[in-house]
Amino acid sequence: MPAAWRTMPMPETVAALPRTAQGMPVPFTVSRGHDPERIAYREETGLTVVCHCDPHTDKPVFSAQCPERQRQCAKDGLCSVCGQHISEEDYSVFGGLPLPGTNLYMEAAAHTECLSYAFKVCPVLARESGPDHPVVLAAGVRTCEARLVDTSDPNTILIFRHGDPQGRVIPLQFYLSQPIRARVLDRDSFVARFLPKD
Repeated sequence: MPAAWRTMPMPETVAALPRTAQGMPVPFTVSRGHDPERIAYREETGLTVVCHCDPHTDKPVFSAQCPERQRQCAKDGLCSVCGQHISEEDYSVFGGLPLPGTNLYMEAAAHTECLSYAFKVCPVLARESGPDHPVVLAAGVRTCEARLVDTSDPNTILIFRHGDPQGRVIPLQFYLSQPIRARVLDRDSFVARFLPKD
């Protein structure tokens, strides 16, 4: 059972996020609204899944990522929880699991303190990760592209190196993150080390 988000010490960057009606912070990459995505052509990426959800007015859908904000985080080195820059001196941290058979992550990286807080209070993370769940700390991150082969099935993707012109005719959904100089901690060791204190 996750800790109560109201009583758990909250990183300042998380405290600044938009909130639900109950006051709970909504992570930066969470999608808003009902199925707001469509495919459009963009000069810099070719065919691209675009989204016009509004993080300040539309209702959050906690089980989905906004492709626009996910790509912004992966491309610009922003935290997937708070949306703020991850310094080059800090670890880029991944708390999900990579795509099967790869070291590529669909989620963008997070700050250590933001992800440790999320591990303590997020019901989804509490349900999906046990104490031995791997958390990857990376000194750097490379990105590549996940492009939709079948737009009716978001799990059918082709992976291209970032900026590969051959991918431009297939819709870009997400950027995938590949940790560089990674080390792995189990969830409980990670949280004990990085959870913000009072």
